[in-house]
Amino acid sequence: MSDIDKYLWAWKNAGQSDDTVAGKLGIKPEEVAARYIAMEAAIANQQSLGIDHMIAQFNALCFQYQLLGEALKVIVASLGQTVTPQEVKEKLTEDQDKTVENLMKNFIILHPWKPSGPELTEPEEESE
Repeated sequence: MSDIDKYLWAWKNAGQSDDTVAGKLGIKPEEVAARYIAMEAAIANQQSLGIDHMIAQFNALCFQYQLLGEALKVIVASLGQTVTPQEVKEKLTEDQDKTVENLMKNFIILHPWKPSGPELTEPEEESE
């Protein structure tokens, strides 16, 4: 939208007549009317196509991905903190149950990572 069209749109929506707008912009009143009708049609077409709604949905999706990325940064930072052997030794006790409880409360304990999915697993050997 050109600068002239922006002013035309604003003044027409403010209730100015075609003659007044034409005088301010230095164009003919017929051109003001034609441009205004064309802009209304374009806006109606955009709304009927749902372009504005689609853009709003896309922006919301982008924002959600941004939030997901920030959450993943926090998780990665937490998982990236390695534990020293001394820290583990401090949690060991004579009582196995108490040791397990101490370890579970103070550390993230995971099973070793195993790839999953057909493209990540090793092919199974065929038995004969």
